Amino acid sequence: MSTDQTVRPAAGIAVSDRGAGPAPDTGSRSRWRPSGTSLGIVAVLAVWLVAWEATVRTGLISSTFAAAPSEVAVAMVELAGNAEVRAAFGGAIGMFVVAFAIAAVAGVLAGAAMGLSRIAYRTFHPVILGLFSTPKMIFIPIFILVAGFGVASKISYGAVSGFFPVAVTVTAGVRMVDRRLLLAARSMGASRLQTLRGVVVPGSLPAVMAALWYGMKHALLGVLIMELFASQEGIGHYIGLYTSTFRTDRVFALVLGLALFAILLGSLWRWQEKRLSRWRGNHG
Repeated sequence: MSTDQTVRPAAGIAVSDRGAGPAPDTGSRSRWRPSGTSLGIVAVLAVWLVAWEATVRTGLISSTFAAAPSEVAVAMVELAGNAEVRAAFGGAIGMFVVAFAIAAVAGVLAGAAMGLSRIAYRTFHPVILGLFSTPKMIFIPIFILVAGFGVASKISYGAVSGFFPVAVTVTAGVRMVDRRLLLAARSMGASRLQTLRGVVVPGSLPAVMAALWYGMKHALLGVLIMELFASQEGIGHYIGLYTSTFRTDRVFALVLGLALFAILLGSLWRWQEKRLSRWRGNHG
């Protein structure tokens, strides 16, 4: 075949060279680029920190009541090198983990029971809903009298604080599962376990995830409240100690450390929630 010959396309097949060109650079598109919202948040945070620093340094706010961000950063480094403070911080996190685990297991089981059983719902739901609506801080003296000032009172108060939102939200989620799907599963001969695993769990998963998130926040708040109100040791003891001695830089540093832990916890939870949502989509 000579080089001057032209290869003709088969009939009915259109050939166009308009789309011929270099392959798109998919690698460059997959690179992370900061969004406008992220840049805006960073800019606002930077302006706020500069204004905060200037306000304290110029004396508009007394350094007795507020510490400059630079002082807080130095205090965080100092406290990070203190073995006793690290142990207290780790102890608070450990108590929160135990309290949340108790609240999650008990709350999910109670919520599932009330959501699946009309008798359990009519018997226990009004009581749990009433206690959920009651401010838990009024029960702090009872927890102190029963469990003392130690670890037991903090874990128990955190677990109780986290139990009620989990139980109430799981109950609502289970009761919102489409009853037609339950009837269809039963009519096809599905057992109780198969119905629970194939219909109830995927159908109520969003509510369960929301319930656990609410319970996590309440359990963490409960442990920290007991740390502040009834603590002779631990992170609450150090916050009270530094507050009474006007070490505002260290108070801010401890509070900021707890806030950063809560932010990290929320980020990890949202990541896990997305994974479970994909699982629900595959099994829905």
